[in-house]
Amino acid sequence: MSLRRFPFALLVAFSLLPLCDPAAAQEPKGPAAALQDIWKKITGDRLPADIVATNGRLEAEQVLVSAKLAGRVVQVLVEEGQIVEAGAVVARMDTTELEAQLLGTEAQVRRAERAAAESEAAIAQRESERVLARQEFERASTLAQRGYGTVQQLDQRRSQMDAAEAALRAANASLDAAEASADAARADVARIRSQLADCILLAPRRGRVEYKLVQSGEVV
Repeated sequence: MSLRRFPFALLVAFSLLPLCDPAAAQEPKGPAAALQDIWKKITGDRLPADIVATNGRLEAEQVLVSAKLAGRVVQVLVEEGQIVEAGAVVARMDTTELEAQLLGTEAQVRRAERAAAESEAAIAQRESERVLARQEFERASTLAQRGYGTVQQLDQRRSQMDAAEAALRAANASLDAAEASADAARADVARIRSQLADCILLAPRRGRVEYKLVQSGEVV
């Protein structure tokens, strides 16, 4: 699924004036120096790991926080100009529909697992019936070879054995189908949970919110 641009931009790198250049320190303060002073007031002269002091140019990397799924924004948790830490929650998308899908898919998993358990029990029963039917057929075959019993009785035992083997094959097929259904449902559960996680938009790095173009309740 293609990414939809979600309009939060974070300035995550700042380039400030060098602190070791006496000549630069005597020059009139420009916009970059003024920004450095503001930053010092905010942070107590503490430079973050991704900020470097250069020759007075302000350089910053812009990162867009994007929503992977279209939907309604239920919460916007930042304001323009706000400093956010890496991993901070920026916004939340509506998850009502996904949560309903998750409940339904988890129910499918449980149904498929019950069907698989029932098929396993049926296999055990059908295997027992197959063994008994084969024993009855072999007994009837031995009696027929010795001149006891009838051809009809032997044919009946053979039919019963064939039916028992067919029932066992059907039970095994039911188990295979139930397990495949459970696997597919579990994969759907994992996919939906991943989508739910994507509905919580996080700041990828430490930075300042440059701008935002959506408010709570809007659809993106």
